Amino acid sequence: LVDTVLTLKRQSPSADTLAYEAQIDALVFRAYGLSETDMLYVLDQFPTVGNRERELIQTNFRNLAQPDGARGYFSPLA
Repeated sequence: LVDTVLTLKRQSPSADTLAYEAQIDALVFRAYGLSETDMLYVLDQFPTVGNRERELIQTNFRNLAQPDGARGYFSPLA
């Protein structure tokens, strides 16, 4: 996904890569084991995240739902 975004941006700096970036964001949220509520809270902390971007990330996040009992990233600092 990252290579796709970079390639598209190299070809045209104004290319719309939001859908790819939303997939990346959702993967990162899942990798850290965040709940959907936590993910939405994090997104709310960034005023530059628009409604379209938020909806795309949320949709991708839901599509990556973890199976019952699965755990994401565990921080020993938590």
